[in-house]
Amino acid sequence: MSSDPWFGHLYASARARIATGESLLAAMERAGVSYAVAASFGWRDAENGFACTDYMLEERARTGGRVLPLAYIQPALGASGLRRLERDLANGCVGIGELMPSGQGFDLDDHAALAPYFDVAAEASVPVMIHVSEPIGHAYPGKADVAVASMWRLAKSFPRVRFVAAHWGGGLPFYELMPEVREDLANVWYDTAATSYLYDVRIFKVVVDLVGAERVLFASDYPLLRYSRLMPTLDLAGLNHDESRLVMGENAARLFGIPARGTFSQ
Repeated sequence: MSSDPWFGHLYASARARIATGESLLAAMERAGVSYAVAASFGWRDAENGFACTDYMLEERARTGGRVLPLAYIQPALGASGLRRLERDLANGCVGIGELMPSGQGFDLDDHAALAPYFDVAAEASVPVMIHVSEPIGHAYPGKADVAVASMWRLAKSFPRVRFVAAHWGGGLPFYELMPEVREDLANVWYDTAATSYLYDVRIFKVVVDLVGAERVLFASDYPLLRYSRLMPTLDLAGLNHDESRLVMGENAARLFGIPARGTFSQ
């Protein structure tokens, strides 16, 4: 595992945590979380990525469907990667991601390489989660260099695909004040992963006012941040009851096809 440059970069610190299915379920129980959408690490080596997907599918079965995995993809694999994706979606993955171009060694603007995978996502009606980085501010492990402009171009080029732009889309919601950009991003949802590392809690209300509560998904980025650290801050977020209900579960339930509230993506 240490031979993977991105893994080595993120997990060099002794304080870095790796989640197991058991630890995730225990955290969910403590926080009263009904479902978790779990994303694989952005491995460059596809064998590692597929092993993570297999493990998460096992956890889906073990937890009675409470842990719901996203499928790993490596665009460089071509046809064999497409066959694997179709198999993983048929076996219970509820989407694709988290795509990490910097770690996986591909360019998010290489639409030709991504198109076959996104066509599968569109046909299966499953979302694709992409790591997006804010273009300014402090550096930290995992920030990477996935530009908001690349995410905008991706959404514009693949309007049939529903995207989740992680980490508040690196600030992309603020550009939705531009009418033409708002139209291009109609198929993009924003998750709240790692909020307390990046933004003032007021971002919840600001982005809800900008794009609508229907397109914001509560996310923990567990185990980087635990539910117990994030959930109390929501009392300060300024959302009304209906907005909170959407953000805290109903949006994810619809997006990922889960027949219950209380869904939280990681």
